[in-house]
Amino acid sequence: MFKEEKMLCGCPGSQSRELERQKNTEVNKISVESQLNQWPVQIKLVSAYASYFNNADLLIAADCSAYAYGNFHNDFIKNKVTIIGCPKLDDIDYTEKLSQIIKLNDI
Repeated sequence: MFKEEKMLCGCPGSQSRELERQKNTEVNKISVESQLNQWPVQIKLVSAYASYFNNADLLIAADCSAYAYGNFHNDFIKNKVTIIGCPKLDDIDYTEKLSQIIKLNDI
């Protein structure tokens, strides 16, 4: 009874925020299995000579994309070799490294 009284006395916005919080809590309980096949994934840290590049389906992605798209692992990373970087914030030009990876491997 107290819970019902509290909801009736509260502002309408607080009720909708509580419902939204409950929905988000339920969604956050869903577990997504990582689809990463190798480590590291940062462009500046991977070796162009790494064996996992040979005969690979290569995904080159911005490092923020996995945060911006909730199902990124299943929709994009699955069955691919993934490398990430941020051309805006990383103080590096990826051109040479990516060229080397593609040149040395059958991508």
